[in-house]
Amino acid sequence: GSRNFNGEAYYNYLDTLESKNIDVSKFRIYQKSSNGSVEFGVIYGVFESRRQAYQNIQQLPEALKSRGPIPRTIGGILNEINGR
Repeated sequence: GSRNFNGEAYYNYLDTLESKNIDVSKFRIYQKSSNGSVEFGVIYGVFESRRQAYQNIQQLPEALKSRGPIPRTIGGILNEINGR
């Protein structure tokens, strides 16, 4: 929810990605908390299946590819955000 939104961390994260020449308009970012720290996940693209998402990892910008992207389902992301 927005009541827990950490704007400073969010904009710092965007600035870091933009400094690596990543067009941040192409993805969505979600925030979650883990062990008291704020973390962000990036959603980059929409695919018909996980298999299709895995096949498209090589097209990611290097700065995202180097982070070890993991194709996720929307349900899995929602569970993560809600701490399940």
